[in-house]
Amino acid sequence: MSDEAIARVKGGNPADFLGDDALGAGPQMALYDVVGQAPDVPVHRLFNLPKVRDWCPISWWNVEH
Repeated sequence: MSDEAIARVKGGNPADFLGDDALGAGPQMALYDVVGQAPDVPVHRLFNLPKVRDWCPISWWNVEH
């Protein structure tokens, strides 16, 4: 996430930045998480979707040149 994007969102209402593709996928997911946690609502409910699991898969890779 760029310093400009951080400065733009810092101190603002996270709900105002939902769907802002300029932030990138990671920050967008974090914002949805924050917005959902504020009223104690899970993210899947924000999208009106059923709960799928109690855990979140995480992957990581590294390409060495």
